[in-house]
Amino acid sequence: MTKFEVFAKEKQYLLGVSPATLEWYEQSLRWLNTESPTEQELKDAVLRMRTAGLKPPSCNSRIHVLASDLPASALTVLTQFVQLKVYILPLVQGGNTAIKGNTYVG
Repeated sequence: MTKFEVFAKEKQYLLGVSPATLEWYEQSLRWLNTESPTEQELKDAVLRMRTAGLKPPSCNSRIHVLASDLPASALTVLTQFVQLKVYILPLVQGGNTAIKGNTYVG
C-alpha cells in the first residue's frame, strides 16, 4: 500500500471523513509526483497549480491537504509561494438597514 493510500485509509476509517472529502484529498495529492517530495518538487507542484489557473485560495486549500501528509517543514516551503488577498467587507450597523442593488441604505 502506498503512503497516499495509507493517508486516505486513516482519514476514512480513523477520522470518518466523507467520500467527497476523500475525493478532495485524492485530487490534491495528485499534484505531487512523488510520495516524498523534495523542496524543488513542492515548488514545482505549486507552479503547476498556478499555471493550471488555480487561484491562490484554491492552491492554499490543496497545500493544507498536502501538508497534512508531509513534515511540518513542507508547509513553510509551500505557503511561501501563495499570496492570499484579504478582502474586508464593510459592516452594516443597525437593524433598519436595507440593500438596494450594491448600495447600502440605512
